[in-house]
Amino acid sequence: MIKKIELVLAGSLLVLSSLADENKILKQDTPTTQTRRIHIPLTKEITTTFSLSCEDYLLSGFFQLVSERYENAIEDFESAIKLNSKCPEAYFYKGFSLYKLGKTTESLSNYNISIDKLNLRDPIAYTTRAEAFIKMGNRKMAEEDFKKAKELKERVKDRK
Repeated sequence: MIKKIELVLAGSLLVLSSLADENKILKQDTPTTQTRRIHIPLTKEITTTFSLSCEDYLLSGFFQLVSERYENAIEDFESAIKLNSKCPEAYFYKGFSLYKLGKTTESLSNYNISIDKLNLRDPIAYTTRAEAFIKMGNRKMAEEDFKKAKELKERVKDRK
């Protein structure tokens, strides 16, 4: 009988381990970073369902992206999109992940949704899409995006 659940926070990773008693671990995941352990005594049977939000998937996808696990990042961004199809950041980061995998055409499709359809007005989004246009040989579109990125940066400066 399981008496405790151990939650191990290792960086951004939450690991669940079952403990039969204080000294014996039934399942052990050994994180490589410093961890913080939280012991929760179980007094009755608990059924928990974790449901993640669009923001949760965005955050998870971002961690996957910066860890260069692009396929995993794409899965997380796709999950975010399923929960909120009007989230421009999910399309943008999915596009960026695809671009890092060399899938430039697919990345442009996602950049276009985030910028053109969902109105993402971020200079980084325009600059990134411009780089994809250059890779595809479309200098005219790249120049337009670089120009738009510069305008957006200047607007931010003017507000300060």
